[in-house]
Amino acid sequence: MSQDSLRRRRENRVIPLKDRFRFNITYFLFLILFIYIVFVFLSYLGKKHVSIYEVNYQSIADDNICRGLIIRDETVYKSSDEGYINYYVSDGDCVGKNQMVYTLDAKGSVYNELTNSENEITFTSDNYADIRSEIFSFKNTYQDSSFSSVADFQYTMENKVMELSDNNRAQQLRKMMKQSSMVKDALSVVKTQDSGIISYTVDGLEGITVSQVGPDQFKKEAAKTQLRQNGSIDAQTSVYKLITSDAWSLVLNLDKEQYQKLKEKQQTQKENGYTTGQVSIRFIKDDISTVCDFDLFTKQGGYFATLSLNKYLIHFINDRYIDVELCLNSASGLKIPNTAITEETFFTIPVDYLSFGATGSSEVITVLSKKKNGENSYSDISPEIYYKDEKTAYILSDQLETGDMIVNPTTKDTLMLGDTGKLTGVYNINKGYSIFQRIEPVYENEEYTIVKCDTDYGLSNYDHILLDASAASNLETIQ
Repeated sequence: MSQDSLRRRRENRVIPLKDRFRFNITYFLFLILFIYIVFVFLSYLGKKHVSIYEVNYQSIADDNICRGLIIRDETVYKSSDEGYINYYVSDGDCVGKNQMVYTLDAKGSVYNELTNSENEITFTSDNYADIRSEIFSFKNTYQDSSFSSVADFQYTMENKVMELSDNNRAQQLRKMMKQSSMVKDALSVVKTQDSGIISYTVDGLEGITVSQVGPDQFKKEAAKTQLRQNGSIDAQTSVYKLITSDAWSLVLNLDKEQYQKLKEKQQTQKENGYTTGQVSIRFIKDDISTVCDFDLFTKQGGYFATLSLNKYLIHFINDRYIDVELCLNSASGLKIPNTAITEETFFTIPVDYLSFGATGSSEVITVLSKKKNGENSYSDISPEIYYKDEKTAYILSDQLETGDMIVNPTTKDTLMLGDTGKLTGVYNINKGYSIFQRIEPVYENEEYTIVKCDTDYGLSNYDHILLDASAASNLETIQ
């Protein structure tokens, strides 16, 4: 038998075996995990999802910011002679009458000696604190919409450095005057003609009055000029400005709505015995708030208010225009979004129909019904009381229906349940389900409402409420 025949016979003897099922634990676990994920996903899609808002005690106010132009008693003084000038008073300092402000060196000999011997300027801790305060104030109030504040900040910083240099030079000059009478004789001393506040800034609007203010004054910024300078000056050069009164005025450029609000406020105050209108304001620059008298006028199609002030002038001696917030509508309390507010309808009953039941732990109402034999049957039901005042209670219970007869526990009079009333409130979800709670609004704008805190049957600070009241109903479980 050939080899091929033997090979074919052996192959014919091979009996194929059926594949056996082998249990694979890995596949089984993946299958269970997949089924679980699908179940969770479908459950998530079937649930009602809500957003939660935490109630907080805050203040809210309308955005009534407007531009103001400062009017004050100020006089710009000019040099009577030419020469080299040295200042002795810092910007913003209060000075008395006949106090030395600067000296003039006609020939320049003293000035040259000062320049050659001037020591390096050193900063004290007070200087650093002053500069940090200016930077911090600018950082907190800067807005891209008011880029002009950058120029003001640069001017302020340059003024600080120049002031430090002048103070350093003035100290050296005092030493030289004590050491040599020739130095003293070479200088012409200039003193103040009145008491007031020193300023080294002019903008061309010095001397402007309220009657001269109109829309044109608010179309562009006033250009500031630094009066303090080093070196030689000519005769009749403006050298400093003196503000001689703490009383000042601020003319506000209003829109029509702001004007109407102030007019209504002024009228109401006069009806209540005020001699003039008063308004609360906040200076945006330094976050200063105050109350001041105001008067209104119109001119060339513009609306204006004149504020009368007698303090805080020192904060704005180098400013002509400042931003002011009119505090016309503001309130403090629990701040809630308007989307959370809703209305619910309740049964209303006289409070006389409420009493404490046998346990005395909660208020109940007595319901009168008839037995099959016609006898009266009385049962006490503890309803949910959502609000009550001296006369009326707002109640709800799944055991009460329109037409039920309730009994006055004192007089035994009966009343058919049916009168209803609406309450405004929100859904509190502290307990995992929505509970309607009444609110007492005190102020509102387009987005938020301020309500009273810790009112009866009302909200408290840090309560959690539904952000969207339409997403649930009263006593619904929140998942």
